[in-house]
Amino acid sequence: MMSSHKEGMVRHPATLLSRFAEQVRRNPEALAVIDQHVRLTYAQLASASERIARGVLAQGAGRGDPLALCMPRGWQWVATIMAALKVGAVVVPLDRASPLRRRELMLEDGGCVGLVTLGQDSDAVSTLRGWHISVEALLDYPDQPPQPVPDDFAELSFLFYTSGTTGTPKAVEVGERGLLRLARADSYIEIRAGDRFGCLSNPAFDACNFELWAPLLNGGCCVIIADADLQDARRVAGHSAGNTTGR
Repeated sequence: MMSSHKEGMVRHPATLLSRFAEQVRRNPEALAVIDQHVRLTYAQLASASERIARGVLAQGAGRGDPLALCMPRGWQWVATIMAALKVGAVVVPLDRASPLRRRELMLEDGGCVGLVTLGQDSDAVSTLRGWHISVEALLDYPDQPPQPVPDDFAELSFLFYTSGTTGTPKAVEVGERGLLRLARADSYIEIRAGDRFGCLSNPAFDACNFELWAPLLNGGCCVIIADADLQDARRVAGHSAGNTTGR
């Protein structure tokens, strides 16, 4: 058993982006994301993230720079997260439904160099020292040549913030190794290629990491469940039945 486990670990590329790239090479036409009526294959998700990454680089963001995302769960959100990691940026997710003051505090405390939103969301923040661009504008960039995949672990990949109910929200650092442990198919849960995982957590809550990386690093599919559907148990059940959401 020990030998088999070690061999399995050797087969997996070291980094998160390498794991995703392996899935793209292995089965580019497999479904990666289902978002309502939009269905993206692994190849299409990779292309979208490459275009966004080139746009982010053009804005001046790079390795180690905190980059804020204020957008709902959706395929654009998934692609933007991957793009930020491709350029080595640190993802700082904001909850669009949270108070404006909280979002501004997170932007300031996190030292965010820029903000990406869905559409020209002028209400996302009232003050921002860095740049602000829509994901639609970033998707207009070309996806060639592709960004090189980093061959080292990112010590810091995400900054999530606590609720702040007992005071000022505090930043919680999440590194790449933690994400890889969370999504390992040979640890606490069996994850098979083709498995579909429902994605319903708040984008600013770290539980979304499992819903995102467990499928995408193992050849599965991330099924986005809209906020409106979460208010109706029958709609959520419909997602499970219609998309055979296995987890």
